[in-house]
Amino acid sequence: MMALSLLKKAVQIGGVSLLLVACAHTESDDQFSAAQQADITRVEQYFNARQGFKGQFVHFWPNNSQSSGMISYVPGHLRLDYLSPDAKIAVAGQEKLVVVDKKNDARTEMGLSHDPVGLLLAVPVKFSGPIEVTSLQHQGNQLQLSLTRRDNPSQGLLTLQMTQDKGQLVINRIESVDIRGGHNRFLIYNVKIGVTFPEQWFAFPGE
Repeated sequence: MMALSLLKKAVQIGGVSLLLVACAHTESDDQFSAAQQADITRVEQYFNARQGFKGQFVHFWPNNSQSSGMISYVPGHLRLDYLSPDAKIAVAGQEKLVVVDKKNDARTEMGLSHDPVGLLLAVPVKFSGPIEVTSLQHQGNQLQLSLTRRDNPSQGLLTLQMTQDKGQLVINRIESVDIRGGHNRFLIYNVKIGVTFPEQWFAFPGE
């Protein structure tokens, strides 16, 4: 399924696992050092910026097939414009995902309250309280952290990988494992930060 995992159902993709690069151990919030807490705060600030980001992506599905397109994000909303091999629009926000197939205008709507991608769609994004950071790695200019729901970690894992360039964090990978163990991986590139989108850009298609 996508919103990372929920969308695989909408486009009828099966399930062969991809490997997530994430630590197996779990750490509570107070076990992170001050420097690690500062890294977590920087990632929160990145996803809470009033103006969002856009870029290109390659989506590796659970069966290792690939799709590509454009990603757009502002706090509370995510839009994926799939361009190849099939044209689709997927918009996530308000605890739901809407996918429209451009070929036949077929519309699919799914809830996100139990999907890992929902961890990025809260306003504001906050990696504490009900959301637990299970691992954090910072090596050179690479920063990676993994997230889950504290009260029900079996609902899935979300891993974010960021690159630091001239003091600015930039997202370059999002990976998820859903409640059934399905893995999805998004490689993100050519990212532009501080983007202003058209007023209706994140409106649900077909509404």
